[in-house]
Amino acid sequence: MSLSDKLISARTAGGLAGRHRAIYVAGCTAEPTSILDAVAVEPGLWRGNDVYGTFIPGVNVRDYCTIGTPQSVNCLFPTAAMRQSPLTEALKINQASYFDWNQYLTNHKDIGLAYVQVAPPDDRNRLSLGLTVDFVPSLLQGSCRLVGLINPDMPSPAHSVSVPLDRFDALVESDAALPEWKAGAADDTMACIARHVCSLLREGDVLQFGLGKLQQALLQSLDGREGLGLHGGMISERVPDLVEQGVFSKGVTTGVALGRAEFYASAEQFDCIRFKPVSYTHNFEVLSGIDQFVAINSVLEVDLLGRVNAEYLSGKKVTALGGMTDFVQGARASAGGRSILALPSTTRNGTVSRIVARLPDGQLPSFEKDDVQYIVTEHGVADMSSDRPNEIIDRLIAIAHPDFRQQLIDSRLRE
Repeated sequence: MSLSDKLISARTAGGLAGRHRAIYVAGCTAEPTSILDAVAVEPGLWRGNDVYGTFIPGVNVRDYCTIGTPQSVNCLFPTAAMRQSPLTEALKINQASYFDWNQYLTNHKDIGLAYVQVAPPDDRNRLSLGLTVDFVPSLLQGSCRLVGLINPDMPSPAHSVSVPLDRFDALVESDAALPEWKAGAADDTMACIARHVCSLLREGDVLQFGLGKLQQALLQSLDGREGLGLHGGMISERVPDLVEQGVFSKGVTTGVALGRAEFYASAEQFDCIRFKPVSYTHNFEVLSGIDQFVAINSVLEVDLLGRVNAEYLSGKKVTALGGMTDFVQGARASAGGRSILALPSTTRNGTVSRIVARLPDGQLPSFEKDDVQYIVTEHGVADMSSDRPNEIIDRLIAIAHPDFRQQLIDSRLRE
């Protein structure tokens, strides 16, 4: 069939969900915006469906609990709108790692339809997944049907993944703006943390870091370095520039690229970047096989036993670990690899220490001491490799904010 034979309206595309118990909705730049708009106008199109998706807060902002009338919305990271939704009882947050979530979606026999935004077909009648490869390739290994939203603004990077036209059940044309991610400026504290992290790097390292202010600070701090690689789940705007400078001369592998419209418009030039699905980017066998794989991630709290909290604020779960688990495990198993966890030493305008005597009772740590090799704050680096608990305590107190060090020493003496 030709492209014209497959073209339908956004409203008709939304109605195709009614034939399936469960559907998958792509996130990041692949979010099928125009189809979602049509379903929001006519909620009955998604009545009683189980919706699965991988949304990135700050990029994908919709309340999926009220788009249509779904039976459930299953995801790793709910958007802010979903957390405040009047239908929050439909929300189901999965605690899996990215790799396990990918396996779950791949093996979920009830997911019969996936919606994804794609680039226009090329001269071989293939449609690129563009800047968001992540989970869709695994879904397509089975019998899951596919509806594509063709957007001329979606680029076709040279090393992305493309799908044959015949693999799509239907296609919708749209010129709506792609979802964007605007990086916040890194403050002086985060810049200092990034410098300490960079002191732990050496030539030949292959780095991983997520989105956020730490990534922005690290990208600024890497100017002038050479002989590094990058392997992760997501990259942002400065990465292609650093490739051209020779910083990432070992290459870049990612599942997603996020940024502003200007960044997307230049993405056809991304010859240096390989886009791979989660089944590769987060695969333990792949990660552990990368020599000098260095996972660098932000966390929320560390106690003097070396236990790490990356999920809770004031006892309330605010995020999931996502791919962090995959990358920390991969770094620990890599020859010459390292796991680095970073955090500001305080929160709430300096009134609360993030280095604490103990994590709250009943709160399971995100990572144990043996999972991590270095903890970094703006006050320095704590090497976690010692088997002597007192040494670990001393090192963590040394990187706590000076205003709280005596309090931590006192708590140690009381035990």
